[in-house]
Amino acid sequence: SHLRALEEAGYIRMEKSFINRKPNTSYSITDDGMESFSSHLKALEELIRNQ
Repeated sequence: SHLRALEEAGYIRMEKSFINRKPNTSYSITDDGMESFSSHLKALEELIRNQ
């Protein structure tokens, strides 16, 4: 899945827990993930500016 690929790349982390006896999975972005995402946004902005 896409989430697994992002986790394996080190861009997100997964945490599994239980809330009121129900399984809960949450994801958060890592520092590497934030850096990569920011770089991607800058590249997209540059592409838009140069058109």
